[in-house]
Amino acid sequence: MHSILLSTPWFNVYSYGVMIAVGYSIATLWIVREAKQDGLPGETVFDMLLFQLIVGVFGSRFFFMIESGEIFNPSVSFFDFERGGLTFYGCGFSSLAFDLIFLRINNLPYFRVMDCVGMGLPLGIAFSRVGCFLNGCCYGIPCDYPWGVVFPKISPQTPLHPTQLYESLAG
Repeated sequence: MHSILLSTPWFNVYSYGVMIAVGYSIATLWIVREAKQDGLPGETVFDMLLFQLIVGVFGSRFFFMIESGEIFNPSVSFFDFERGGLTFYGCGFSSLAFDLIFLRINNLPYFRVMDCVGMGLPLGIAFSRVGCFLNGCCYGIPCDYPWGVVFPKISPQTPLHPTQLYESLAG
């Protein structure tokens, strides 16, 4: 897999992070376009999505640390993102809660805005799951089909279902 796209003495650029950024950017543009077409204030929806990005990353990290038990380990820093440790559902839960609060404060209709989000979300997921594939995480069970993929870190000899690509195609 190609988890590191660029390595420098100061930092690494990870394929997963790049694909998340690309997916989120494209989805944001799509969602704002949908919001404007629906007569909603595109600038406010954009602001929500911008703040949601931050809330989602922190929620994703928080839920991962709870799930893995690292939240109770004082030697693990919450901000040590380079070690890995983000969860999709953590981002989803924290983002939905934030959206509810943000839209209520800005007096916007929650379900109308979420309809717009629902139009861009699959597009963002499609890109982020390609990032999962490049990272070599979120693999499936053993696969006897020709499209089975060997993940060297996980199963050096057993092809597995590329579930990341399945979900990406579904998005």
